[in-house]
Amino acid sequence: MALRPVAAAAVLALLPCAAFAATLTRGPVLSRVSASEAIIAWETDGSQSGATVSYGTTASYGQTAQDSGSGENHSVHLTGLGAATTYHYLVDSQGSDNSFATAPSGPTSVPFSFIVYGDNRTNQSDHQTVVNAIKAEPGVSFLIQTGDMAQNYPGIGSFGQEWDQFFQVENDLLRNQPLFATIGNHETIDLLQHWKEFFSTSGANYYSVDWGQVHLAVLDAFEGSLSGVEGKDNITDAQMMWLSADLDVAQAAHQLLFISIHHGAFSNATGSGAHGPSVIAQQKVLPIALSHGVIAMFAGHDHIYERGCNGNMDYFVVGGGGAPLYDVNGAGLGVLAAAKSLSYVRINVQGNSVTGIARDPSGTQLDTFSLPTARPSEACSLPDLDGGSIDAGPFDAGSIDAGS
Repeated sequence: MALRPVAAAAVLALLPCAAFAATLTRGPVLSRVSASEAIIAWETDGSQSGATVSYGTTASYGQTAQDSGSGENHSVHLTGLGAATTYHYLVDSQGSDNSFATAPSGPTSVPFSFIVYGDNRTNQSDHQTVVNAIKAEPGVSFLIQTGDMAQNYPGIGSFGQEWDQFFQVENDLLRNQPLFATIGNHETIDLLQHWKEFFSTSGANYYSVDWGQVHLAVLDAFEGSLSGVEGKDNITDAQMMWLSADLDVAQAAHQLLFISIHHGAFSNATGSGAHGPSVIAQQKVLPIALSHGVIAMFAGHDHIYERGCNGNMDYFVVGGGGAPLYDVNGAGLGVLAAAKSLSYVRINVQGNSVTGIARDPSGTQLDTFSLPTARPSEACSLPDLDGGSIDAGPFDAGSIDAGS
């Protein structure tokens, strides 16, 4: 990725005609948008040199950035942007205007909202209804995707057919809304090839972002996955060292802390295909989250909506984005709300107040909440991972010592 600010007219004059021969097939997608930067990624149906984004605070643009590569996948890194500013941009192979807003430069008194959704794979029509509902939500600043965007199995269009469907459904949403994407197990099957082309163009599988007073850490629950094999739970100590250091800084700045991880620490999904809670997330992620005052953890993996408070942590399972739905035990430990339903969550932030609502695509309200919850002891009891008694630590020390 290279940013080469030049006069727009000069770019048009100097680029060869071949630069405009390719046709947009996927994207554009906005990622890693901050107060001063943004990454725009897209794909064309053939190799293209000099792929260019024109951008500016009006649809007249005035600035350009060029992709330094010459293949089918393109990305440009915009820098030096103004905070809390709306920018228009045009991908040269697309021909239509898009826009996005950058993040505030720090804590803001201006209210803002974001959407959490995920597990969109498999059922294109259900996925479409969820995306249509999200597009209709007013005043959304950014999106959090909890993983499993596409089925991504070998033999399905060489990994590509369901990705084509994903981008067809999400196109009008992702070209105008910043997306912070989480790695799901289905993303790992091609060694994150498609995920990296659009959602990790900076090379990081786990990362953090700031938006106003909100700090979001996005984790990789499937490190070390093998080619052609669906990812299994694995979180390295190196990632947890990064998370602890990252949250140290955000906590010291008194930010509102959130974590997104595809397979979360708690879930009461039941029946065939359900995954349930991640012991690794309980053992490794939860203690760090608790010690840093994380407000809530977002997850997917189980295709349900669930909100609860367990292990002294507010958590969400937001996996109703289009994949086949699972049953859920609404009377399970710590469950405060649950539904077997296509769904998404809207989080509203005003100062230090965090509220939200979960809806199905028809607009029916599934849940409303304030974070953190009142956290009654029966809803936030500490989990007992190995059937023993809980001692002074957050878990049985004998069951989760170093390296387990």
